[in-house]
Amino acid sequence: MKEESSKSVSAEKLREELRYIADEERELEKRFNVLGSLDEIVLILQGWMSGREISDSDRAFRLAYLLPQPDLLKLVPSILEWVGSDRYYPHPLRLLGMLSRGELKEVLVPEVFRCLREDSSLDYYSWWRFARLLYYLGFESDVRRIASLALVNPDPEIREMGEDMIYDLL
Repeated sequence: MKEESSKSVSAEKLREELRYIADEERELEKRFNVLGSLDEIVLILQGWMSGREISDSDRAFRLAYLLPQPDLLKLVPSILEWVGSDRYYPHPLRLLGMLSRGELKEVLVPEVFRCLREDSSLDYYSWWRFARLLYYLGFESDVRRIASLALVNPDPEIREMGEDMIYDLL
């Protein structure tokens, strides 16, 4: 009997905490909307995401969820910087998944291919992460393009990852 009553107290406490969090979230959104120009906010978040200060990155991701779609689209290049991070990978996936597919494709796909083309420091796992991101977002034809590029890459590990992309994702 005591166990059941302590569970119900815990459940009630949990309900209270969830209400508090929801109310705080609503208040945060109100405060966020009166801070100033969204363009200024986007610039600050871009800076936080582009830096490597973990506390700023955490803040930037939490605040990015509050942005309207047009402003979130402006953060796509900064968001992509975190695709290779095990700790932060869920954020890019979730944030990009919040955007409309058509507008996202126009911004995301060229940016992914720019990264693959211009950043020679990307390893095979980064190629895999980009391919998997596009796969999860439903852009399979672009995953096929990444796999094709990987197959002709001079790095043997990236070529092998291209084969894995075809086998696992296509």
